Formats: sequence, C-alpha cells, structure tokens
Amino acid sequence: MDKMISYNRLNCDARDIKQAKEQLVLGSRILANEGILDGLGHLSIRNPENPGTFLQSRSLSPEFITVEDIMEIALDGNVVVGIEGKKPYGERILHGAILEARPDLNCVFHGHPLPLIPFTVCKDMPLKPVMNYGAIFYNGFGYYDDSDVSSGTIIITPEEGARVARAMGDKYACLLRGHGVVTGAENIPQLVLDTILLTKNAEVQLSIEAAGKEPKLTTSEEGRAYRKIMHADNALLRCWNYYVERAKKAMPDIRDLQG
Repeated sequence: MDKMISYNRLNCDARDIKQAKEQLVLGSRILANEGILDGLGHLSIRNPENPGTFLQSRSLSPEFITVEDIMEIALDGNVVVGIEGKKPYGERILHGAILEARPDLNCVFHGHPLPLIPFTVCKDMPLKPVMNYGAIFYNGFGYYDDSDVSSGTIIITPEEGARVARAMGDKYACLLRGHGVVTGAENIPQLVLDTILLTKNAEVQLSIEAAGKEPKLTTSEEGRAYRKIMHADNALLRCWNYYVERAKKAMPDIRDLQG
C-alpha cells in the first residue's frame, strides 16, 4: 500500500517542472503500455513555472522516454532548452498551437489509436458516446481535413498548427483525417484517462456498427456530469494509480518516478 501514497494527493496538476517531467514520462509510458501509442505519437504539458513554454520529449518512441529526454519548447515551436545532438518532434508545432489557443488546457496528446481511425475517414460514421466513457467528450469533436499536400498530413508548419487549433475550437478532442486524434486536458492524469476511455468507446462503437445495431446514446447532460465525476480527485486518482502501477510492472526502469 505504501507505494501508492505518493499519488494520493488532492489536485493532480503538476506543481513544478520536476513533477511535470515525471508526469509526462509516466503518461507516455502508460499510453504505450496500454497500446494507445506505438513508435509514434507524443504528449506535452505546459510548463508550470513558465506558461509560455511547454515540456515535451525529444524525438523518441513513447515507450523509451525518460526524464532526461524532456525539452522545454516555446509555444511557437522554438526549442528553449534542448538536448545536445537530439532533435524535437516535428509535430511539436501542433502542441504549441493548441496550448496557445486554449489557456484552459495544460496538456495535449497526439497519436494514432487504430480504433479511432475509421471515424476520421468516414463522415457518415460519426464517433458517438455509446457508453459513458465516450460521453466524457460531451461537447463533440473537432474535425481537421486541411493539411498542406507537401506535409503528407503531418502537422509541421505554424499555419497547419493554427488550423488544427481552430478546427478543435472549444472541444476536448479533434479527429485528423486519416491521421489520428488530438486530445487536451487540464493535467496529465486527465489526459491519459480521457484518451484511453475515448479509444475504448470507439472499440465498442465499432462492434455495435458491425452487429448492425442502433445504440441508445449517452446524452450530453449525462456526459457533462460524467466528465466532472471522472475528473474529481477520487475517481481520477483511482484510475491514475491503476495505470501507473500497470506501467511500472511492465517497465521496471520507471519504478522510482512519483508523478
């Protein structure tokens, strides 16, 4: 039981840059361990000591990220504190643009969970809240289909980053045509939980679609209430502890991270 004490605090927001880095590593490892991230994809967190910058790993597969791999990056994508000889992610532009446009968000995820891809390319098959997991995104989803041809759908220019931020609007997630999804939240535990739940909801919806059935959907009012409940300390910490311990069991090198 003692190993859980460090997480059982009120308020999951990172208090300082050290904690932010550890949460970023844990979040990346969790999403890799849960099959949400593969060799590609990334997370970011606004710097709690300087909201004009964010923290993100150097260009590295999420499963291998350590605290020593974290860079500090300005919202325009310029590296403020880098690592000699190491490059940042090209799509850091995407993270900076959303954090700049959305002061209510402190963390951003971008990845390519396979259960979500069909909903990015089939406009006649919208992503629906078939269970309360999906209803956490009660206000719907943004949709982005405005990439520069030369970018091959990758978000690598400031103009593309700004267009994704506009497409996301006030939503907590944005589907990228044929590419993946972006999610945003107030802190890393919320971001990790929301992204996992969104992917699980998509899996259930695909099974319903395959069965040719029409589901009774969760309402936006129910979704708003569910989001509030799941982001409260008790439920959020319960889920965060669960996923942290699963990742630590699978990846012993992160046993000492507190987050």
